[in-house]
Amino acid sequence: MNIKKVILIIALSLMSYSAIIFYAFQDRSVDKIDVVAVNDIAESIAEQWETLDQNGLPCLNYGFDYVVLDNKDSLVAATGEGLNYSLNAAISNRDTVIELKKYDTALGILIIYNDTGDVWVRYRGTLLAITMFIIISAAILCLIYAIWIDRSIYRPFRKLQNFARHVAEGRLDLPLEMDKGNRFGAFTESFDLMREELGKARENERIANQSKKELVASLSHDIKTPVASIKAVSEVMYARAKEEYDRKQLETINAKADQINTLITNMFNATLEELQELKVTATEQSSQILY
Repeated sequence: MNIKKVILIIALSLMSYSAIIFYAFQDRSVDKIDVVAVNDIAESIAEQWETLDQNGLPCLNYGFDYVVLDNKDSLVAATGEGLNYSLNAAISNRDTVIELKKYDTALGILIIYNDTGDVWVRYRGTLLAITMFIIISAAILCLIYAIWIDRSIYRPFRKLQNFARHVAEGRLDLPLEMDKGNRFGAFTESFDLMREELGKARENERIANQSKKELVASLSHDIKTPVASIKAVSEVMYARAKEEYDRKQLETINAKADQINTLITNMFNATLEELQELKVTATEQSSQILY
């Protein structure tokens, strides 16, 4: 998933939420009552007053719920349950009240039920459901986006952090695993190439140091031969020398040869120790040698 797809999903989600909110908050005003229909119902009831119980309530096709009361405020008939069966209750509910007359004779009253309260109850339930849907869907979308951010950005950086720690510890044999399809794939590939180059540089350095130490060991061994020859010749000349001055000069040459030989021996042993090629043979010795 690239950034273009994320932007497209967010835009579509915002458009969907806007459409839902527009639908939820559109004009919910109740239509005005149809006066013609009400008059038709009132006239039909007045004409059928004597036979109202036998024929049933007329004009039900208008979709109005209404109640018919006589002059004593007693229930005559009703289109359904839960309506206002008294004049006081009708007035409290703001129902439409019409006097029923026939030939100027009062028969009773017609109460057209005002269902505005029921409509708004249903509307509030719908609005609550839409609001919960928007909140839940937005939360799910945010969770999905957070998971995507974690997988595409934070997880690669955590891998880079572990990789940097391994490099700092000198563990250059651990490659940096990364999905090539990730936007950081090329970026992390450069780090992995750096790891390989560091490994090669370290190996070359190790080989160079190894060669240098081997050269030093070889030279130390080769120098010991001419020094031994100088020492041997000086000893022979010392044995044949008759003059005291010559003897002192030969002693100086012999001492310097011993000094050089000691230095070369120490350097040779140190080099062999670094090369891990110094062979040591352990033997038991008498404690008298300490004295």
